[in-house]
Amino acid sequence: MTTTHIITEARRILNATETSAPLCTWVGSVAEQRAAAQRALDGDTADLELMLDMDAAELWQLPRWDAEEWMGRWMPTASESTSVTGMAA
Repeated sequence: MTTTHIITEARRILNATETSAPLCTWVGSVAEQRAAAQRALDGDTADLELMLDMDAAELWQLPRWDAEEWMGRWMPTASESTSVTGMAA
């Protein structure tokens, strides 16, 4: 995913109405999505890139072990501020 694409998505998320969920809320609450979008505009794109990839992969439709494996491949690259609400026990 290019930085240009991530920044475009960040702007889309921040321009969405407060009551809409630009991405599936499985990847993070609307507040978390907006915070990740703002961080992306500030130069830290890791969290938003993860959220965008999770949304595109539709992990909530995969068996848990497949979703966990997918997350395991991503987590070493995501920043510590990433909150994965869908993977809570």
